[in-house]
Amino acid sequence: MAKEIEHKFLVNPKKLPNLLNGMEIVQGYLSRSPVVRIRLKTNGCQRAWLTIKGKGCRVRDEFEYPVCFKDALKMLDLCGKRKIKKIRYNFGPWEIDQFKGRHKGLWLAEIELPNKKSKLPNLPSWIIKEVTYDSKYTNASLADK
Repeated sequence: MAKEIEHKFLVNPKKLPNLLNGMEIVQGYLSRSPVVRIRLKTNGCQRAWLTIKGKGCRVRDEFEYPVCFKDALKMLDLCGKRKIKKIRYNFGPWEIDQFKGRHKGLWLAEIELPNKKSKLPNLPSWIIKEVTYDSKYTNASLADK
């Protein structure tokens, strides 16, 4: 069983360094309890994953499986309006998401840690505040709005 150990932060995009090679992502949510997500990445080659996440904010179980892209498109249809669109940038240990569509203007950053006792690195100047425990910033919640 895989564990996801992460922190999530609001980002000030005006303070970000120049980000390159963003990946276009569409995520749909089949369920919120447990979270069952279908994710499609469409830059260059088309890839898709089905992810199931357990309860929790900072630490939770996470299972992720590659799925056929054609099947993923059909699963995405099953999500109805419960979808988000974003561009993900990798910057060192950070994943920085620039949201599109109805969430345009929202930027979030996540950092995954190797274990529960790991300490956060010094936060970059572009971090506004931590929102790890604020459920309105989970991707599943954003997909419902």
